[in-house]
Amino acid sequence: MIVRIGICDDESHVRLKTREALEKYLKIYELTYEIYEFSSGEALLASYPQTLDLLLLDVKIGQLNGLETAKKIRSFDSAVDIIFLTSFIEFMQEGYVVRAYRYLLKPIDEKKVLKHIMPCIEERLLKKDSYLLIRNKGTVYKIDIDSILYIETQKPRVVIHTLNQRYEVRMSLLEMERRLSGYPFFRSHNSYLIHLAYVEQLSVNTVRIKQDEVPVSKHRMKELKLSMLKLLGDER
Repeated sequence: MIVRIGICDDESHVRLKTREALEKYLKIYELTYEIYEFSSGEALLASYPQTLDLLLLDVKIGQLNGLETAKKIRSFDSAVDIIFLTSFIEFMQEGYVVRAYRYLLKPIDEKKVLKHIMPCIEERLLKKDSYLLIRNKGTVYKIDIDSILYIETQKPRVVIHTLNQRYEVRMSLLEMERRLSGYPFFRSHNSYLIHLAYVEQLSVNTVRIKQDEVPVSKHRMKELKLSMLKLLGDER
């Protein structure tokens, strides 16, 4: 299985150092890989690889900055994991909009690759074989877990909302939560289980996921924010 990684930074020496640190552990883990380098957001968008698993994207890269570049990428690639490279902690909140995997402070060295980037790659490899099997009226559906936006209960069934369609299955939300343990899902409400990676905006008592507003219980909002921050990461 090939791991495809993009590095987008306007400084060639940063790209080289990041690549060298990555390659050391990719070889240790005996992974087959392809690494693509880009010097600007414009260059990345113009020559975007057909498939990309991980993108290391500098926040400050010329005319089209990293955040704007990521927003454009999300319009056609909802699956790539994005790690922002930055010298400025204050950009972290913007990551909710583009569902950044996390932020890392530059420069990227072997320690950061081992601690933060390799776990992302490992998760990515697991995701490629991660499916939820459900049975409904004699039909078995194989649902890509990474495509699930949120799940709501409509007793005695749950409704699974994915990127492309929705499924209904006779099951409790508690059982669904148990089956998705280990993946980035959060019980935002007694009736809702949300995929943290798709949360685009936090409001007083709701989150926006794609075009839907999903309820969040008042007493769960603090834990939700902490879970979101943990998902994004915060290396200081």
